[in-house]
Amino acid sequence: METALFFATLFAILVFTSKDWKMIRRVAGSWGVWEVFGFFYDFPFWLWMQHRFGEFTGSVYASLIALVINFVILVWYQSNGTDWLGVNVLEQLKREGEEKADNLYNGKGLFLKVVLFIPAMVFKLVIWSLNKTELVTFFTLSIFTDSFLTTVFMRRGRFGKLDRRDMKIFLLSTLISCASWSVFVGVLAETFHFLFSVFGS
Repeated sequence: METALFFATLFAILVFTSKDWKMIRRVAGSWGVWEVFGFFYDFPFWLWMQHRFGEFTGSVYASLIALVINFVILVWYQSNGTDWLGVNVLEQLKREGEEKADNLYNGKGLFLKVVLFIPAMVFKLVIWSLNKTELVTFFTLSIFTDSFLTTVFMRRGRFGKLDRRDMKIFLLSTLISCASWSVFVGVLAETFHFLFSVFGS
């Protein structure tokens, strides 16, 4: 799944930096549902669309459907006003991340310092990437997630009406994410076809 690594990183950050287990369960459950839906849409449905209508036309149809679904979810998310994606956690991490990372192993015994050193360095790397330019964040999210998640995270925890900037981010992210996914699915389908033709006979 294209967002699995992103979710795993976020969940690790939540567990290590937050003691709000109710919020952690809500975010984990919400991402779990989103991941299950994304898996069935990105693989069986997208592959079927390309098989049924051709690689290009099927990708266009699947992209248009994804645009509608993501937009409906985006509008609902903004009007609902509940951070079930953990965006605010990342925003807080950007402000307090260095201290939180250092606190993972400061004051600990030698063994725990060794064990927790790598997680602390990973968090510092995440903090560094979060504080890079918005352009880097935008392209990273667009390629590895989808337009809904990209727009939400680029709004930095804000809720309410979408403005012109948000719509530009959403539409451009849809184009990038769907185009990159179409290429990936096309290569995947051709690979399976080649392997079947070689080993299936």
